Amino acid sequence: MRKNIAARLVMPVIIALAVAGFLIGALAHMAGNSPHEAGELPAAETKLLAQLAVHPSTGGRYDVVMPDSLTVPLWSGNPGMPYDAKDFVVTGFRKAGEDVSAMVDRLYALNAKSLRLPLTPGPQDGYVVDDGTYAKYFEFGGGGWKALMAAHPQVRAVVRYSRPAYSEASGLFLIYVRTESANGGSGEFHLYRDSGGTLKLLHTEKLWVR
Repeated sequence: MRKNIAARLVMPVIIALAVAGFLIGALAHMAGNSPHEAGELPAAETKLLAQLAVHPSTGGRYDVVMPDSLTVPLWSGNPGMPYDAKDFVVTGFRKAGEDVSAMVDRLYALNAKSLRLPLTPGPQDGYVVDDGTYAKYFEFGGGGWKALMAAHPQVRAVVRYSRPAYSEASGLFLIYVRTESANGGSGEFHLYRDSGGTLKLLHTEKLWVR
């Protein structure tokens, strides 16, 4: 009798521990397979990206840079795009005299998952990296641009960068940049050449604009 009572008391505890173990394992698995990768950009790419992000402040206005890189498909914010974006971009650059098909392929491969961008702006760089202060306005019920601008009227734009595709051999640096403001936005591929540590813009191909 006492053994049966003890068994009935112990069994729920065993089941509860098993369920807890399963949930902990599931959560650990989810954390390990999150879309954010823990890798780092090479030093050369980090330096060039930091240079690109600088937009000196005018009248105290500044950009907000999202901390994680964009993932592909890079045009996911524009469903129903009536053309193949990748071919469109490659063709556009080719018409401008730049064959970047291999670099576009590499950029897409590099951006299959998101990466934390190692940007540390100074007070004169004209941008801040969002710590959640600004992203919350674009969550459900956050109020969107109207609420953001009411609370932070000095914001110029919200900027998101892909991880760049960079070739040290050729000095070519390709990156996708999505810029949005209360008045509109655009998605653009920018091709630069690294000239002694300074980026020189070669061509910009717009993917979308609104």
